[in-house]
Amino acid sequence: MRIPRLFFISVLTLFSTLVCAQNFPTQPIKLLVPYGPGSGTDVIARLLAKLAGPELGQSLVIENKPGANGTLGASQLINAKPDGYLLSIVPVGIFRQQHVVQTNLDPLRHLTFISSLVDYNYLIAVRADSRWKSVKELASDAQAHPGYPFGSPGIFSTPQLSMEAFARAGNFKVTHVPYKSASDIVTGLMSGQVDIFVGAGSPALDGFIKDGRARLLASMSETRLASYPNVPTLKEEGFNVVALSPFGVVGPIGMDHAIVKKLDHAFALAIKNPEFNDLVKRNLMEIKYMGPTEYQKYAEKTAVLEKEQMQLLLKSMPKN
Repeated sequence: MRIPRLFFISVLTLFSTLVCAQNFPTQPIKLLVPYGPGSGTDVIARLLAKLAGPELGQSLVIENKPGANGTLGASQLINAKPDGYLLSIVPVGIFRQQHVVQTNLDPLRHLTFISSLVDYNYLIAVRADSRWKSVKELASDAQAHPGYPFGSPGIFSTPQLSMEAFARAGNFKVTHVPYKSASDIVTGLMSGQVDIFVGAGSPALDGFIKDGRARLLASMSETRLASYPNVPTLKEEGFNVVALSPFGVVGPIGMDHAIVKKLDHAFALAIKNPEFNDLVKRNLMEIKYMGPTEYQKYAEKTAVLEKEQMQLLLKSMPKN
C-alpha cells in the first residue's frame, strides 16, 4: 500500500513546527511599543524586556511605533510570520480603531493574545500656575468659558473619551488636542499648548508634579492611587467617570501554543519581580496580569463592548 506523498509532507511540516517551538527562541525578539520613548508604556516595556530576556535566553529589542492611538504596533503584525519573533504591546484602543477609521487591523482575526501586563491609571493634571485647584473648579470655569484645550494620546483614545464623558457629566465643553504619547502631552502642557493633561502616568509627568511645576487634580481610577493618596477620583468629586484600560503583549495570529506558553511564562515571572512592581507603582499604574486563555476571553468580550460603545457614540455625534 503506497502512502501518499502529501502525508509525508504533512508529517515533516508538523515535525519541523514542533522542533522550532521546542527550540524557541534562537534569535532576538522584537517588541514593538506603540508609544514614544520615555512614555509610561515604553519604560514598562523596556523593563519587561530586560527581565524576560534571561528567562527566554534571548534579548527582546524594543522598537517604538507611536501614533494612531497606539495601534501602529499591532498593525505591523497583520502579515507577519507567527513565529514569535515579532510581538507588540497593545492598548485597549486596538478594539476601537476599526470602528472609527479605515484600518486593516481586526484584533480577533489578526492577533494572538499572549499576556496582559498592566492597567493604566488615567490622570487629569494642570500646570502649577493654573487657577484650578480641583476638577469642580475646572468644570465651573469651563461652563463659563468653553473651549479650554486638553491633550490626550490620540483621537478616540480612552483618555479623550473619558475626558469627554467628564465634560458631559459636568455640563461644559473643552477642545481636544491629540498627541502621540503621554510624554508629548506633558511637553504640550508645560509649554502652554494645552491647559489640561489627560493621560496615563509617566516619568515626565511625575517629575513635574514632584518639583512643583504641575498639579494633579484627579484620577479616573476606581479608587485613589497609593502614590497620591490625597488626590481624589472623579467619582469622589461627583462625576461618575471611571476609565480602565489594561495593556499587554500580542503576536501575529496562528502562533504555536508552545511558543505562546514560553513567552507568557517569561512575562509572568517578570511581572512578579519586585523591580517591575516598583516601576509600575512609580508610573501610577497597576498590575493586571492575564495569561493567554483569560486574555483571549477578555479580548473577545472587549471587542463586542467597544463596538457597541463606539456605535452609540458615533450616532450621538453631530453630523457635519
